[in-house]
Amino acid sequence: MIKRLQKRFVFISICSVAIVLLIILGAINLYSFIQIVENADSMLELVSKNAFIMPDDHGGNGGNGVIPDENRWQNGKNLSPETPYMLRYFTVTFTEDGQVSTLNVDKIAAVNEEQASNMALDAFENGRAQGFDGVYRYLRIELSDGGCEISYLDCSTDLNTFYTLLKTSIAVSLGGTAAVLLLLILFSKKAIGPLAESYEKQKHFITDASHELKTPLTIIDANTEIIEMEHGESHWTKSIRAQVKRLADLTGNLVSLSRMDEGDQKPLVTEFSLSDAVKETMEGFETRAEQSGKHIEMNVGNNISYEGNEDSIRKLIGILADNALKYSPDGSVISLSLSKSSKGIVLTITNPTIGMTAGSHDELFERFYRGDSSRSSELPGYGIGLSIAQSIVIQHNGKIRAISDGASLKFTIQL
Repeated sequence: MIKRLQKRFVFISICSVAIVLLIILGAINLYSFIQIVENADSMLELVSKNAFIMPDDHGGNGGNGVIPDENRWQNGKNLSPETPYMLRYFTVTFTEDGQVSTLNVDKIAAVNEEQASNMALDAFENGRAQGFDGVYRYLRIELSDGGCEISYLDCSTDLNTFYTLLKTSIAVSLGGTAAVLLLLILFSKKAIGPLAESYEKQKHFITDASHELKTPLTIIDANTEIIEMEHGESHWTKSIRAQVKRLADLTGNLVSLSRMDEGDQKPLVTEFSLSDAVKETMEGFETRAEQSGKHIEMNVGNNISYEGNEDSIRKLIGILADNALKYSPDGSVISLSLSKSSKGIVLTITNPTIGMTAGSHDELFERFYRGDSSRSSELPGYGIGLSIAQSIVIQHNGKIRAISDGASLKFTIQL
């Protein structure tokens, strides 16, 4: 139980840390990529407007590579006079019928005219206003004569920086998660120490109390038997013996449940016929059902075998059948089915109910839980049977659920 809790604590904690790191570093990388795209689009808009004045080979335009003042703060970008020298771009202009009219690759060395023409033709045909073609960001501007101009900007430097940041983020995330996992493994036992101590005290209390109760219960039962031998059986002696048996069963179940929760002792596992186990167990409840005007319908698949503890599984079936008989109205039909599929073995028991809300009812598996309709001394039991059933299912690595549609209650066990 404690080891299972410790593993769950480590798992939940490491998942939380991983999710937080994923969100933070993912947001940083996403923001970085968006900034690259926005900056590239801004530069492409300036390129399409011929905003950059570049000096010619002989020092034309005054020999200064500058940006006109009216364009210097385009889109909130404070551009440097060195910007035109750092950009690598080319432009292709198309006529209305899709023919290349002009092509300028003077500002790039990595792309020749044929490559530029082919890339621009792909962009022209897909009809998108902007996008990426490898490491090149392109922007399409419609012209007044019906044609269009497609400008390409080399973003390889920015993208390489982004990919480096992305790889670094992944490495940091994995390293950080591994470091946190190591720390959690080292200190998780200490973190759940108070809870483990409390659980151990509770477990010892149940075990010690059950042993302490056995002696007085045995004496009471023996004294009652002597009284009956001397004075005969009476209503009072019957009541005493019934309550003694009730307490003995309760303490036995509490000890059994405590041992199952420990999880240290593995049950004896054998392969047996689950179909036969279900049928044989339910035979003992058919007489009880008939006495209260109820009927049990069974749909049990043939030759279904299972590897587990047969005694525990039979006890599980008995608990669920007993629960269905106790809390279903007179004249009810209780349905039981056993089937096998690719996902495993499924056992279901359904019984009619009164006054139960629709939905999942996990509270039924809580110890000593009894619904309002069952808080009557006429119904035997102490609200621990379904807790034992759940422990048996968990012990066999299965799942159990209780779901109501408002008119009936259905227990589903997947093994």
